[in-house]
Amino acid sequence: MRYRSYMSHSREGIQLNFRIRKMGSLVYFFLLVPAISWSPLSFASHSHLQWSDRLQLIGQVQESKLKVAQLESVLEEIAENLTARNHHLAELEKRIEEMDARIKDLRFSFSNFKAEPLPFGEKIRELADEVRDLWAVLRKNNFELHVLESKAMEAEEKLETETSRVEQMADIVTEQWIQIRQFEQALQLKLQVLKDLRQAKRKKCIFFKVMTDLYGKHIQNAIDLLDSLLSEKGSSNLIQFLDKLQGIVKQEMESHRVTACLANKEVVFFVASALIIFPVLSAWTLLTSQWR
Repeated sequence: MRYRSYMSHSREGIQLNFRIRKMGSLVYFFLLVPAISWSPLSFASHSHLQWSDRLQLIGQVQESKLKVAQLESVLEEIAENLTARNHHLAELEKRIEEMDARIKDLRFSFSNFKAEPLPFGEKIRELADEVRDLWAVLRKNNFELHVLESKAMEAEEKLETETSRVEQMADIVTEQWIQIRQFEQALQLKLQVLKDLRQAKRKKCIFFKVMTDLYGKHIQNAIDLLDSLLSEKGSSNLIQFLDKLQGIVKQEMESHRVTACLANKEVVFFVASALIIFPVLSAWTLLTSQWR
C-alpha cells in the first residue's frame, strides 16, 4: 500500500512538471514578444534617458527568461530522477513479491516436514536457514524502499518549491508586460500628437510644401523601407545584426590593453547600441530641423 501511494504521488508530480513546462513556454512567449516588438522609430523620437529606461526593461525581461530556462532544466532533472526511482521501486516490489511467495512455499514445506519422521531433520534445518536468509534480504529491501521513498518526498518538496518560484516569476513577467504595453500606448499617443503638430506646421510652411512636391516620392519610398525594417522579420534581422556587432566591438575592445578591462557585457551592449542609434538620431534630427 505504501508503494502504491508513492507511485500515485510520483505520477501527480510528473503531471505537475508537465503543467509547469507549459507555464514556462507561456512565460517564454511573454518574454519574447516584448523583446522583439520595440520600434526603432520610438527610440528616434525620444530622449536618451527614455532609451536607457527601455534597455533596462528589456534587460530585466531577458534576465527573467534566463531564470525561467534554468528552472525548467531543474524541473526536467527532477522528473528524470523520479522516473528512475519509480523503475527501481517497481523492481524492488517485484522482488519482494517473489520472496514472499517463496517464503510461503518454504513455510508450507516446513510445516509438512515437521509431521515427517526424524530422518528429515537435517532438511528442515537447511530450510530454516534459507528462510532466515530470505528474511534478512527482505528486511534489507524494505530499508532500501524506505530510503527511496524519503528521497522521493524530498524531490516532491523541491518540485513544489520550484513550481511556486515559476508561478511568482510568471506574475512578475505579466506585470512587466502590462507596464510595457501601457508605456507603448502612451508613446504611440505622443507620437500621434507630434505628427499632428508637424502636419499643421507643414501646411503653414511654403518651403516645406515645395520640398514635398519635389521629393515627396523619395520620402515615401524611405518611409516604406522603414516600415519593412519595423516588421517582425526586420526586427529579427536587426537583433541578429546587433549580436554580431556586439561580438565585433568586444573583440576590438579586448585587443587593446586600455579598453580590455572594460570589455564586459553591459559596456559592449551600450557601445554597440550607440553605434546604431547615434547615426539614426543624427539623421532624424537633421531631417526634422529642415521641416520646422
